[in-house]
Amino acid sequence: MLNPPWGKWAWRGDDSCHFAYRKVTGDATLIARVTSIEEVQNFTMAGLMIRDSLEPKAARMAVWSTPNAREKGPSVETDLRGFSHSSHDSSFQIHENGVIPYWLKLERVGDRITCWNSPDGASWTPIEDGLFPGMGKTAYLGLFVCSTVNGKTATATFDTVRMTGGGGVEQVKTPAAPFAIYGGPGDGQVPLRWLESFGATSYNIKRSEVKGGPYETIATVRGMSLLDKAVKNGETYYYVVSAMNSAGEGPNSLEDSVKLRNP
Repeated sequence: MLNPPWGKWAWRGDDSCHFAYRKVTGDATLIARVTSIEEVQNFTMAGLMIRDSLEPKAARMAVWSTPNAREKGPSVETDLRGFSHSSHDSSFQIHENGVIPYWLKLERVGDRITCWNSPDGASWTPIEDGLFPGMGKTAYLGLFVCSTVNGKTATATFDTVRMTGGGGVEQVKTPAAPFAIYGGPGDGQVPLRWLESFGATSYNIKRSEVKGGPYETIATVRGMSLLDKAVKNGETYYYVVSAMNSAGEGPNSLEDSVKLRNP
């Protein structure tokens, strides 16, 4: 807990909020899905934070979800303090709407800290980063909740919480299915692309001539695109993609179909 009572604010002044943390050393990453937030008022927030210390006004980076910020629906927001450089002119930023449940990630590599968000936990978008040359090697990384109403508590729930690095390395898990694969018809070829899956080192691209499979693996690649030339004009093909790493292969993505027309 920082500067109780809970609820005053978590991005101004002394950070009055409830903070469940772990002490980490060096590079570290925290991922969690915000599954619910009790809306004490429309700024009530729940998210991830890394801080130099537990003292008031310590250098820190935070990313959070709000249920109904400014009465405009749910959003994802970030705030930095004690940084030397950031990707935006202002320390506080409102990012794209993120309907709860929503995924958040904080990643520290050296002096750089980056915030990410994701609708599915597989396809991630970096939304803020900053340089913190004054932050010590040991920091405090965890989950926080703030009602933003002084003296009142708020309840939020998180799941799929994962922390890697920082002195304790989590066992590698198979990556989630890429969110989608997209194919475009060409003349005797099908250009394919798909969204990145967090933790993946390669991808299996699979094809079938029957909706729903069974599928044949036609290629394994490290990038996120492929040109399938082993096709015929006038035929319809069905594609899925799966992600792989050292722990194994994850599930297939949603299917996409492509019908090649005669030029």
